[in-house]
Amino acid sequence: MHTCDKCNGTMYLERAIDMDAGLVITVLACLNCGRRKVADAEPRPMTAPR
Repeated sequence: MHTCDKCNGTMYLERAIDMDAGLVITVLACLNCGRRKVADAEPRPMTAPR
């Protein structure tokens, strides 16, 4: 489990999607203060199921 640097709250994994660029990145979001921190090294291309 990850904790927030700002408020020591619990952080959960969340996906951020850029539909215009077709990219997806995973971020850690704090349940308490809403702060976000990047979990992936770089954005990945979005792929559609076949």
